[in-house]
Parts: sequence; C-alpha cells; structure tokens
Amino acid sequence: MDHHQNGKMYLTNNKTELAYYRQRALDLLSNASPLMDIYRVESESAFSAFVKKDCMTSGKRRSILSALPIHTLSEELLLQILGHNSVDEADKNRILAYAAEQRQLYKNVLEEDSITDEIPVISESEFKEHPMLLPLSEIFYEKDIVYTYAEYLMHMEQTLRYSHEHKNYIIKKNINYPFRNIQIRILEGKWVLISKNKAPAIHFVIYNPQLRSALENMSVSS
Repeated sequence: MDHHQNGKMYLTNNKTELAYYRQRALDLLSNASPLMDIYRVESESAFSAFVKKDCMTSGKRRSILSALPIHTLSEELLLQILGHNSVDEADKNRILAYAAEQRQLYKNVLEEDSITDEIPVISESEFKEHPMLLPLSEIFYEKDIVYTYAEYLMHMEQTLRYSHEHKNYIIKKNINYPFRNIQIRILEGKWVLISKNKAPAIHFVIYNPQLRSALENMSVSS
C-alpha cells in the first residue's frame, strides 16, 4: 500500500523552503541506505570498480591483515610461489597482472595519503598448522595458493623494506592476530571493507556509521 491517506500536501515556491525539504529528503534516503554492500564472484566487475574508485578518494587508510600485502611482493618471489603451487599459465598471467595493478594503485595512493597495515608475525610452528595464503580474494581466485615458511619470511622482509622506502606506508606487527583468513581495510570516515581471503571469496563494504566506527577503533597489534 502507498498510504496516501497518511500524507500531507504542502505547495510552495519559496526557494529557501524548497532547499530545506530537498535536503530533508536526502537525509531520509541516507538513513534508509543498507548497512553494507556485499560482493561475490558474480559481482567481480562491480567490486573492481569500487576498488579503483576508492584509490582516487583521499583519506587515511588502515588495514588489519591475515596475509602479507601483495603489492609489496616482488614478481620474482611471486613466480616462485606460483610455481610450486602448480598454477597454470592462464591463471599465472591473471595473478601477475593483478599484482602489477596493485603495485601501481598503492604507489598512486601513497603519493598523497598514508596507509597503515597491521601484518601477522607467525612462528614456524604456527605456520605449519595454519599456512599463509596468497591474498587473491579481490580477483575472486577460486584456489588456495600457499606460501612456504621461507617464502613468508622473504615476503616479510620485502614488506618491511617497502615501508622504509615509502614514508607514507606504516607497518605494525601483530604477534597475536585473531584472524586466519579475514582481511579488514578501512578508509576512515568512509567505509570498512571486510574480505574473506580463503576461497570462495566474499567482500562486505560497511557504510553504517555506528558499525563502521566500532571497526575503525579496533586494533589487534601487539
């Protein structure tokens, strides 16, 4: 039902009043927005568009990661990881292209804005129980690609070196991180992105101010 009987009509051509009621309508629509957007494999193109648009939005960024960031991973080490995981040529090229794109996107963001990444520090015994996966959820890659512990240490070294070379890139180490396959990325005051890294990938972009604020204030660094 449209409930027209509960409505009230008011006619005016006063510009001040029109501006007021227009803004009031926009505020009501804003409050009626969904808590979050959800992206699955069938919405890969829409999610890719969101990621690229975000990189053009200025702001303070922070991430709580369960895997080391792919933009700090050298192509040589990436090829080594893909090789012992027996990744076929087509998938290899897709992953290499994604990694190259991430390097460029992060380079662009860091020219103007800061990024703080909280990264996991894992002992060899912990790693044997829960091997780290290459973070490929953004391209909805359907197979798990695992590191060796030596590769994880090499990637950690490359990540710390990247931080030293880029003054706007800040690393915080987590020795008791609570997540195994969840990545949390934050653009303060705008949104929080929660991604499941293990296949099948899914992403939640949270806009609701109360929920977003709670996640923005969360930290798991030691």
